[in-house]
Amino acid sequence: MKQLLVAVLLVVCLSTKSLSQTYEGYIKYSFALDMGTANNTKMAEANAKMNTPEMKAQMEALKAKMNDPEFKKMMESNPQLKAQMEAMMAASQNNGGAVSNYLPKDATIEFKNGNSLYKMNGGTAAITGDILYLKDKDQSYHIFRERKTYKVVKKEEKKPSTATVTKTAETQKILGHTCTKYLVKDGEATLNIWATTELKSMYDQLKKMSVSKERNLYMDQVEGIPLKVESSRKEIHFTMEAIELKEQAQPAADFVIPAGFTEEKAK
Repeated sequence: MKQLLVAVLLVVCLSTKSLSQTYEGYIKYSFALDMGTANNTKMAEANAKMNTPEMKAQMEALKAKMNDPEFKKMMESNPQLKAQMEAMMAASQNNGGAVSNYLPKDATIEFKNGNSLYKMNGGTAAITGDILYLKDKDQSYHIFRERKTYKVVKKEEKKPSTATVTKTAETQKILGHTCTKYLVKDGEATLNIWATTELKSMYDQLKKMSVSKERNLYMDQVEGIPLKVESSRKEIHFTMEAIELKEQAQPAADFVIPAGFTEEKAK
């Protein structure tokens, strides 16, 4: 499921990175997850085991351990691990540890002067933090606001895509814009990408830009800006759909590494 989510998020991020060249405003996406009957049954059985008195006692012991001064000192030296543990514990305790707890509720991408800021809300968003792209440096950063740190996103060599992309004749209206459906097959994963070319200030920039230097996720074969992505792998179905799109002035302060934040070095 994590790989499925990452693939969908990368599709949108790679596309919208280019539109920020001229566009100022934001797009907000909602998330929906369907694990399928068989997976839901397995998860219910696993959750039932997690909610036994013995497991609850172990969780309480772990919580107490995290408050131990020596343990806290060790965790403070590794803020990334600390954030991961806190996010996972919170997700496991809410609503019986349902998988949906780990999924963000929504995400917003802000744009200004060629820069972009990707923010997720809920789930395990604290693990990845916000993602800030700065045009003048051609560099992305994870911004961890709670612990007042940031991390440079390592650039990777561009990888060729093994996916097949088919433009269909199907269309759908999303937020008043006509979107064309692209069918993507990539191994066991299937994606339906609904993209529009009606947002001209965005689309003109997308056509001029090569796909992200980090990796090639077949977006050079999709015309337009994705407003909806449906992804399936076996029984798992995930949907990410634009629910708000507005052109407006964005605060310049959103597009800088906040003052006083320290860099987290790769372990």
